[in-house]
Amino acid sequence: MNKKLIVTQIVLWSIIALFLIAILICASTGKGVPFVRFLPDIGKMEKVHEETAAVTGVLKVALDFSSADISIETTDENELRVVQSSNGKLDPSEYVTISNEGGTLKITQELSDALFLNFIRPQQKIALYLPKGYRNELSVKCTSGNLKVMSALELSSADFGMSSGDMTSESPLNLEKAAIKTKSGNVTLGDLKCGTYDIGSVSGNVKASLMDGGGQILSTSGNIAIGEIRGGEHLVKLKSGDISIGGFSGSGSIESSSGSVGISINEIDGSLDISATSGNITADIAEELNAGMSLSCVSGDIKSNMDLSYGQDKKSARIEAAEGVPSSALSLRTVSGNIEINSQGP
Repeated sequence: MNKKLIVTQIVLWSIIALFLIAILICASTGKGVPFVRFLPDIGKMEKVHEETAAVTGVLKVALDFSSADISIETTDENELRVVQSSNGKLDPSEYVTISNEGGTLKITQELSDALFLNFIRPQQKIALYLPKGYRNELSVKCTSGNLKVMSALELSSADFGMSSGDMTSESPLNLEKAAIKTKSGNVTLGDLKCGTYDIGSVSGNVKASLMDGGGQILSTSGNIAIGEIRGGEHLVKLKSGDISIGGFSGSGSIESSSGSVGISINEIDGSLDISATSGNITADIAEELNAGMSLSCVSGDIKSNMDLSYGQDKKSARIEAAEGVPSSALSLRTVSGNIEINSQGP
């Protein structure tokens, strides 16, 4: 047999072996096999089980699932309700359960430990119907699946964690504290108003119409696009991707390691630092903004429609704030990229 063909076969069989080993490892954990979610749907989703529970005296509602699409909707009902749907047959032992443990309603599912049952497990959806009068904590954790918030929420705290899946909420979220994390998936929000927020994505885009309140957005790979950020101190940090902010009012830091930053600045309360290691910075500022500005780039050009005081090599520039009135500080820095800053008239 041809030596080259033998080598090719060895490589192919090695890949197949590694693939099968990965399946066995994932399945044996009882978590199922994540990539099975991307296979075509087989069968129609139908309701298989329903559970209800009173929320009187409940301090926290906690959902924890390995593989399911989860939706959250508020209702006028007095009790919390969970509807479980599937496109295949589930063993009664796999039905959703609700338990009250010290004021925490735990909503979860026991999965079969049978190795190959985990591999061929049917898809399922979990719908949480939350009474509008509930105002305490909500936690949702899911290893493989999407989370969609269908109604406006007003809670003391929301903690959403997705390993592989998207988190979406087009409805307003009014929260004292918000934590939204995905490892591989997008975060898409409408209006988020909160005391503090913590949003993170390892691989995925972060998009929101409004972020009102102080906090941070941290992403490793993906774009960040926010319609408006206002109130408090903010940290927006991205390693690989572009940052776009339609309107900014507040203070803090915006950082991009590899990607461009585009921002419209309405008001600065204290100081705002914007930096890009490899990428351009484009900033539009309100005409009435009174800020001392410092601009610098190592490799790139500085452009503006304002009267800048350039350094000798034109790689740095300054604008002094007007005296006698409250002022703020703005810093724009790039290593490899251009800076363009313009004043926007009425």
